[in-house]
Amino acid sequence: MKKTLMLSAVLMFFFTFVIFTVSIAKQSPKDKAEGPWPVYAITFGNGEIYTSLDAETWTLRDSGIDIPLRAITFGKDMFVAVGDRGTIVTGSRDGLKWTPVKTEIASDLRSVAFAKNIFVAVGADGIVVISPDGHTWTKTALLSPGKSLDNLVFGYSQKLLEPGYFIAINEEGTIFKSYDAITWESEEMKYTRKIKCVIYADEKFIAVGTKGRIMTSEKAFGEFITWLDRYSSTFKDLSSIVYGNRLYVAVGADGEIITSPDLWKWTSVKSGTKSMLGAVAYGRGKFIAVGTDGTILSSSDGKTWSPGVIKK
Repeated sequence: MKKTLMLSAVLMFFFTFVIFTVSIAKQSPKDKAEGPWPVYAITFGNGEIYTSLDAETWTLRDSGIDIPLRAITFGKDMFVAVGDRGTIVTGSRDGLKWTPVKTEIASDLRSVAFAKNIFVAVGADGIVVISPDGHTWTKTALLSPGKSLDNLVFGYSQKLLEPGYFIAINEEGTIFKSYDAITWESEEMKYTRKIKCVIYADEKFIAVGTKGRIMTSEKAFGEFITWLDRYSSTFKDLSSIVYGNRLYVAVGADGEIITSPDLWKWTSVKSGTKSMLGAVAYGRGKFIAVGTDGTILSSSDGKTWSPGVIKK
């Protein structure tokens, strides 16, 4: 079976290609005096977790499980990863120690985010669970029985007097919006069935999907989210997008990587691989893209990409 990674600075990908997510620990002045924080953390679909200090050399850590992990985030000085069968694993800020969390959650969890001082995870049947500390979890909603919530993102406008909110999208094209992850309202999104990833960056929500589809929220805040179609430089399926260093980077099928400074003009760059790239993230001055066959790529500028080294 092909081994695939999935990356998340809040991102995810399906188990068909296994999963890869990446999160980045934040560094405080105290941390800088004690050690080389922060670290990158990756989850594999079979429960393996790898960490790296430089995004180039990755080391296997003991997660204590062998269940697929779908997404990972960082908050309150620790990592939190979620996966199938309600699996939740927490990691120390240095990425060295990982501990499974005992919960009563049985549903597959697909995505996780940290915002407003809480962890929020979503998954199968539209389940929503929240935690104040990463250890104690409470179910707050079952939004779409029979339909999975695969994308969760938090958006906050620094320009507006807006408290910010979570949005989650199910497989049937419904967007759920909540300010507190407890009370949710819904609306329909055009073309959502073809959307693979949604992020919030540069004061807007951005979505990518099949056949090179890219959409942005013309109006991100208010009663409704309105969407605008953009046109990329590819017709290949796009799996993930990220914004960093004033550059948008999207990845997808056949090693496709495209970049844009403004979401209008897109340029294809050489990735050096034909693997399906399932996710991309940005942090500490590095872009990281991952995909099938254990592919890990890193780049400082989004244009030149180098393969990572995995240490077992």
